[in-house]
Amino acid sequence: MHITKDQIRIFCPSCRHIFTRDEILSLLFENNCNRKLVEEYTRCYADINREEHRKTCPKCCTIKEINKDLLQNVRGRKNTPRHVICDDCQFEWCFYCHVAWHHEMTCEEYRDGEQMIRTWTSRIGDDQQNVQQCPRCKTFISKIGDCSNMSCSKCQCDFCCRCGKRRLQMKILGSHDDRYSLFGCKYNLYPEKRALRYTTRGLVAGTASLVAPLAVATGITLCAVGTAIGLPTYGTYRLVKHIRNKNRARRSSRQLVSRNLNEGNLNYTDDDGFIRDAEQRSLLYKQEMKQSKKISKNQINGCDDDNQHEHSTLDQWLVDNK
Repeated sequence: MHITKDQIRIFCPSCRHIFTRDEILSLLFENNCNRKLVEEYTRCYADINREEHRKTCPKCCTIKEINKDLLQNVRGRKNTPRHVICDDCQFEWCFYCHVAWHHEMTCEEYRDGEQMIRTWTSRIGDDQQNVQQCPRCKTFISKIGDCSNMSCSKCQCDFCCRCGKRRLQMKILGSHDDRYSLFGCKYNLYPEKRALRYTTRGLVAGTASLVAPLAVATGITLCAVGTAIGLPTYGTYRLVKHIRNKNRARRSSRQLVSRNLNEGNLNYTDDDGFIRDAEQRSLLYKQEMKQSKKISKNQINGCDDDNQHEHSTLDQWLVDNK
């Protein structure tokens, strides 16, 4: 699936491991894949990596290699074979320019003509360029649709079709779509005034780079102060709340005991011996009250007998004196 889309960077679906070239070829051979798929992967790998000693035929994509010893230094480029013929399709092409063989024209002259093509592709029509070149692999891509985000099918590079720059982004410096970001598209801010655009974005980036450390330092300081003040306060709050809850539970237990004793309901649970002690004290209090009532009653009865005896004695004395 990925190889047919000219993608050689293949990930493991479970661990996101990037398979190497040898691992991919080993998997292709183990799964008995057809030879065309292996050749296609090899061609894509050669095109994307752009090795100087190995290139593909511009017509049939057959890999063509030259001796590495010729490319060990810069002077070796002068002796590099430029006119090569494909072994499969017999197509004549320039190995140095990677294009069809330019008869009676040097590589420098051909590049001058290619520069004219690039000038045409850079012409703006309908607020966009005719063709845009991938900033990584230099492949020309034509945009279809209204979206300005383009992705190269060979190297999977994301770039802007308006300015041709890669779509980069950072949390502090912003993204390619931001107006004042260093990575922003030139058409988002003063497209015809390059110096003013660079100055404005540079000032914004400098201010952000200065404010960001101050903001971080301020945040750390506030967190430290908040921790130093908040932890003791929170600890005191939790302690006071715990004491209040404990006192509230004790009052509730006492009220429950009193209510049960008054109602004569003794089917309740004891909590740390408090209810048992309260019950015993209540029983002792009732017994003392009963004894005090008996004593008072006996005293009242005794007083009545004495009064009756005194009245009878007084009556007898009055009778005798008469």
